[in-house]
Amino acid sequence: PQGTAINSTNYEYDYMALNKAVRKVINSGLKYTENDLQLDDPVKKRRIISEHLKKILDRVGTVVDEEKLVIKSKIDVLKNLVDVDDLEDEDDIKDIIAEIKKFYNQAQNSHMSIATHYDNTKVNACGKNASTIVSAIKNAIQIDETQDNIEALIKISRDPLKSINDFVSLLSQAESDVQKAKAEITSRTTGDASEEVDNATDYSAEKSALERCKSILEEVESKYVD
Repeated sequence: PQGTAINSTNYEYDYMALNKAVRKVINSGLKYTENDLQLDDPVKKRRIISEHLKKILDRVGTVVDEEKLVIKSKIDVLKNLVDVDDLEDEDDIKDIIAEIKKFYNQAQNSHMSIATHYDNTKVNACGKNASTIVSAIKNAIQIDETQDNIEALIKISRDPLKSINDFVSLLSQAESDVQKAKAEITSRTTGDASEEVDNATDYSAEKSALERCKSILEEVESKYVD
């Protein structure tokens, strides 16, 4: 407690010691044997702490399995949109975002209905957090591949989904809108025979935008315009 004249409820923590202790816990993997826990400790207060820790450790497997399912479902969606193996650094994320911007700008210039789906706040957030997104994706993949529950739990504690969610949402919306744009262009260009030539010229820009989106890291081809 701090203060000399009166009682105080303020406490001072030794950050360096705390940080060192946390690193030690992470490096040790939080692995304890029955002997380590000392569940038969005759001192009740110590034994209660050990029993509480035992209950927590017994729940780790169930918690990790549940979290893995949620993370895997999100990564599966991402894998259907891009080749995650090609996402090596933040520039790869920024390249994708740049192509998405071009697509929606062209949609707006061509007065297409999907232009209203452009979320500037989400796009800017993903661009700003590009480095974090790449790290989170790699962490999420590692979690799925990690067999040791404690090790997986430590990785899960970094909350990779917090950084991935907006990016996956942005890609999913763009993929859906490209398909809608393709359908809209087809609808516009399949009018009377006398208008076919003019329509082909009018919408060449939209078609060009769709082709650019198809080249996003080359792996989006199956989802974007065939």
